[in-house]
Amino acid sequence: MEFITAPRWSSDSSAVAIIAENYDTHVAKVIVGTWAAKTLDIPAPSQAEGSLGAAWDGNALILSGTNRKSRLGPGASDFVPVN
Repeated sequence: MEFITAPRWSSDSSAVAIIAENYDTHVAKVIVGTWAAKTLDIPAPSQAEGSLGAAWDGNALILSGTNRKSRLGPGASDFVPVN
């Protein structure tokens, strides 16, 4: 695994997210840790291509790729596309 972004802390510091990529498969995943829950290890959406970035919008994590954005809401276990 290689971390491809720096850790991104939520505005209230209750959660942190980082994007990692598997050396062998080149598949990206998002790792989210919170103080209140276990760590989530979520594959990046397949439509998220190119340079990936993550940013917090309140309690939601926004994953941005070259062509699309996806959102991981509080309590969710998967990203949904953002129009």
